[in-house]
Amino acid sequence: MSAFVAVCSLAVVSGIGAEDKAEKVRVKALDGIPEDLHIVYGTGATHAEWGRTTYEISADGTVVYEESGGRGNEGSRQTKYYRLTEKELQIIVRTIRENNFFGLNRHYSHPHIMDGWSSSVFVTLDHKTHSVSVMNFHKQELDAIACVIQSIIDRKKPIKNLR
Repeated sequence: MSAFVAVCSLAVVSGIGAEDKAEKVRVKALDGIPEDLHIVYGTGATHAEWGRTTYEISADGTVVYEESGGRGNEGSRQTKYYRLTEKELQIIVRTIRENNFFGLNRHYSHPHIMDGWSSSVFVTLDHKTHSVSVMNFHKQELDAIACVIQSIIDRKKPIKNLR
């Protein structure tokens, strides 16, 4: 995990300078942002009780952050909301494009590791939709996208409500 943090820090320094919803609410995109932008980034342990974090980002700059963990009724869930600026969304979109997200395979895994962590990124952008998931595997391009998302949101303060 420390290697991921180190990679994340490098990606941030160089970079800064879901579909299962039946009724998707149409949002007004920020200027300069594709109207169909929708990103869902999730990461966590392969065992649900150890926790999972999900970031859902919309074209209007809305972010819904969910953190969950624990078994059954004893599990915890925390939801926070954030608002990104046009510039922050542009950095994320640029990172997705620069890392050829739509050219990546749908799945990467390490066949000899059974326990560990997993991450997935789902993106709709410019009328294309693609998802990539990794299990116990570092994919540099996906790490760069994840790092930018996490670093931008980690610097922000949650907002009380979305509207």
